[in-house]
This record gives sequence, C-alpha cells and structure tokens, in this order.
Amino acid sequence: MTTEQSVAEDQLQATTWTAHNEQAFTATLGGMVRTLPSFARIVVRLAWQCSRSWTVAVLILQLVAAAVTTVGLLGAARVLAEILGATDLRSGVLSAVPTMAMLAGLSVAGALAHAGVAAGEARLAPGVRRLAEEQLVTAVSDVELASFDEPDFHDALIRARDRGVHTIDSAVVQLIELLGSIVSLLGVGTALGALNPLLLPLLVASTLPTAWATMHNARLGYATFWRTMAITRRLRRICELMTDRESAAPVRAFTARSFLLGRYRTLASQVEWTEVRLRWRQTRLELVGQTGAGTMVLLSYAVLIGLVSSQHVAVAAAGTTVIALQSGRGTLARATMVMNLLYEQSLYVLDFGQVLDQAKSSWRSTDKPPVSGSPSVIGLRGVTFRYPGADRAAISGLDLTISRGDVVALVGENGSGKSTLAKLLGGLYLPDQGQITWDGVDLATVDAESIRARVSSVLQEPSHWPLTAEQYVTLGQPPRSPEERARLEEALLASGSDAVIGALSAGWNTLLSKEFKGGAALSVGQWQRLALARALYREGEVLIVDEPTAPLDPRAEALVYESLRRAAGHRTIVLITHRLASARTADQIAVLRDGRLIELGTHDELMALLGHYADLYTLQAGPGH
Repeated sequence: MTTEQSVAEDQLQATTWTAHNEQAFTATLGGMVRTLPSFARIVVRLAWQCSRSWTVAVLILQLVAAAVTTVGLLGAARVLAEILGATDLRSGVLSAVPTMAMLAGLSVAGALAHAGVAAGEARLAPGVRRLAEEQLVTAVSDVELASFDEPDFHDALIRARDRGVHTIDSAVVQLIELLGSIVSLLGVGTALGALNPLLLPLLVASTLPTAWATMHNARLGYATFWRTMAITRRLRRICELMTDRESAAPVRAFTARSFLLGRYRTLASQVEWTEVRLRWRQTRLELVGQTGAGTMVLLSYAVLIGLVSSQHVAVAAAGTTVIALQSGRGTLARATMVMNLLYEQSLYVLDFGQVLDQAKSSWRSTDKPPVSGSPSVIGLRGVTFRYPGADRAAISGLDLTISRGDVVALVGENGSGKSTLAKLLGGLYLPDQGQITWDGVDLATVDAESIRARVSSVLQEPSHWPLTAEQYVTLGQPPRSPEERARLEEALLASGSDAVIGALSAGWNTLLSKEFKGGAALSVGQWQRLALARALYREGEVLIVDEPTAPLDPRAEALVYESLRRAAGHRTIVLITHRLASARTADQIAVLRDGRLIELGTHDELMALLGHYADLYTLQAGPGH
C-alpha cells in the first residue's frame, strides 16, 4: 500500500456507518447473548405491528418443528429397538411399520411447518422493513431542526437510516432462524435426555469445534470487511464518477478516464488480494474446526460404544444418538453463524431504536395552542442562539421589530448570522435565550406546525426533489377553487415559472429528475424560479427569501423583486441578500456582524452613518461592479 493510500484509509475509516463493525468482530458469546433481548424486543414489536397473526403463526410453527424433531428421534429409537429386538429381520420390520408410518407423517408435518415458517418470513420481512422506515422518517421529520446539528444524534441517525432500517428485514429472517435452531437443539437435547441423560455431553462435545471455527471465521470476515471499508468506498466512488450522469461531462472534459481507471485498478487489486488472503485463512480455520470436530466425534463414538458395552445405553438408543449428533452439529454451527450476523445487525437496529426515542423526546409538545392570524408585529428581544458544539453564538443578544407589510433586508458578510436569524424568524429554531413574539405571543408557547404553516421560504439552493412540476410547486396543496388557481397562475407569472413549465415536454406532469424515464433536468435558475413560485403560491403571512436571485439573469432578477414588492402589501418579507443594490428599496436594512445587529435603518440612513453598510455598499458599487 502506498503512503497516499494509507493516509486515505486512516482518514476514511472513522465513519458513522462502520462504527459498530469492530464491536461485531471482537464480541464474545456472552456479549452477543446480553445484546439479544433488547434487539429482539424491537424486531418482535415491529413484527407484531406488521402482522400479529403471522407473528403468532411463525412462533407456533417453530414449536411444531421442534416437537417433530423430538418425537422423530424418539420414534427412530423405537424403530431400531423393534427391529433389533425381533427374532428375525422380517418380523422386526413388520412390527416397526406403524412407527415408520408415524415418522413419515411427522416428516410431512415438519416439511409443512418449515414451509409455513418460510411463508411467514416472506410476509414479515418486507413489512417490518417498510414499517421501520416509515416510523423513522415520521419521527425524524418532526424533530427540532437543531437536533441535526448534534453530532451524536446525526451519526446515530445515519447508522439507523443506512444500516438499521436496511438490515432489519434480514434480522427478522435471522431471528426466526435462530429461534428455529435453538428450538431444534432443545428438541434434540430433549430426545437424548429421554433416552439417557449421559448422551447429552456427547452432543455438546461433538459440536463445539465446528461452532468455534464458524464463530472465528465470521469474526475474521467482519474484521477484513471493516479494515478494507475505506478502500472499498473509494472504489465505489470511482465507479460512480465513471458511470454517473452528473459526473459524465467533467470526466470527459478533464480527460480523467485513464487516471481514474489507474486508481481503480490499483485499489481493486489491493482489495482482491486482501480477500484472497481472507479465504486462505478461513480455509485453514475451517480445516482446524473440522479436524477438531472429527476428533471429538470419534471420541464420542468411543464413549458411546463404551456405554453400549456396559449396557448403560441400549443399542437402539446408540443408533439414535449417532443421528442426533449429526443433526445437532449442523444445527449448532448454523446457530453460531446466525448469532454472529445477528449481533452486528443488532447494534444498528439498537441505533434505530435509540434514534426513535431521541426523536420523540425532541418533538415540541403538540398540546400547545396554534398561533392565530397574521402577525401585525414580529418582535425579537435579547435573542441568542448557539449551534450545538459551537464555540460561539450564531446570534447574540439581538433586538428587532418588524411590522406587517415591511420588507426587511438582512445583510452582512458570510457567517454573520443572516440565515440563522431567518430560521429563527420562521420558527425552525427556538432561541436559547430571549423571545421571538408574534403580536406579543412567545413562539415557544405555541404549536410549531401552526407557525410553519404561516411562513413561506425560498432557500438559496432549492431542493431538487424527484416530483412532477405541479407537485413541486403546490407541494400537497393543489388549487381546489378558482381563487386558488388564479393565485397559482399569478405566482407562476410573477416568478417567471410559466416559461419554465411551458418548456417542459409534459408541462405540469413532467418529472423533475433526469434519473427517471421521461424526466427533465433543470438549470439552477429554473429550480429557483419554481421555488419562488411555490413560496408565492403558499401565501404565508411571513415570506423569507434567501438570496433568491443569485442564479438569475438581470431581467429575471428585476421581475422577482418587483413581484416581492407587490406581495409586501399583506405580507412580512425577510430578504437575505449579498447584492446590496437589491436591498436599497427595503423598509429596513438589518446589518449583522458576528451574530450581532450592528446597524439598522433605510438605505439612505445607513449610507449617512458611513458605517459598515456604507463600506460594503461602496465596495460593491466600485469599479468592476
């Protein structure tokens, strides 16, 4: 490995989605067993919510399968006893026919039980995954926005979303299989105990070497997976760069094909030989396990012969024991492998449960009364807000009063707190100190959803959602009356989105994503126009626009500001902009620096102050601007 690759691997290994891999391959059997109950509660709860009848059916069918195993072994012992105890083979076989018929019926019953369990897995696994994902997105979509700035919560969320939800369906299958293995082993043990308690140690002794080899092989596989994750991710990213639509043009424009292929081959060769060495080591471990198992089986047979010779065990019981030993070895080896898989999965599923609990604890109370009416006055008094883990406050001790119908421009350099203040005004954040009030009502005391319903926002970089144009603009609020349809048409015209819609192949019904058949790719300016149309159509009492014209041409920019000015008659408009010429006509210009309000006034008043705003405006209006 080159120095470059070593550094890259060190940098990329500490990732949220591999956080539990080392725990998985260093876990002891005791650690696995201790984790299992909490994990099983989550999975069983989801399975119960998905389908009570199928959950109960799977449990019953597993018990039936165990009963079939136990009775089958005892029946086999009886068949051998009847044949060996008869005076001649023919009469022995004839006397054993009823028992053999019973065993045949048991075999059919066991097959039906296993088929029923498989049907239960097929029903429960997809349903549990869908239910888990739905619960996660439902819970997380309503948490306080500040929770996403908590590193621990965000890391756990990524693990729960990318690994927890997508392993939970296989966890259902593995948990059912583990249950089946345990119940089957209990059945084998019960049968041997019924024949002679001295036979139980033989079962344990003959299965331990195989179980040991299986567990260590699984750990070795997890360790290799975890240690090569960084390089594997780099390989995957290179593949994406060479096959993704978004990067197709840069790869060709920069003639990067040969370079990327070279990087791919270097890293892929390293992964290939790592996997080869893994397979060789696993083969050696398996050989040791099989050798140990064979030795223990021979010892078991020797002990069994001794028990038969001393007449502690009947010959028929000895024959059944041989069958049970073979069955038990395979079952225990499978159970050990499943335990390894379940332990790793359980760590991510427990993350899923933790995120659900944290999300629910982060919800604002729904018992609070809704905010009523359009605010005549929005007041900020001593507002301070600090992002989790930040060294300093993003907004500090800020006082501001905004009246309905005002256009307020928030200006300042990058990092001055403009966007944070806008999110506070929109109810997305609650201040750590101070109050934000609508007509004297503290927003912390009212229902958060009712605040957001009265706020329309245009972000600097609109989200690119794979929706139809109509769905993207109306976002769940399609026009249902002539008045609403007229408002939609007005919003399209005011934002210039009518031209965007008109250029789409299927108009309103065009899917806004080139990744799907029939979809369309929009320019940055077109996305911004549709986002502005949505904000104007929603007709929120407070309209917050963050750099709405950055990607627009001058003609479109003038159209946007004209439409915003017209909308200000019955709305409060908060405008974030770096183009100070766009702020000239605002009723108030709030100048921020390091989270503090340092100047407030109209354009003429601030220019007369010869302060920070005047300096910034003069710089922008100078030569070259």
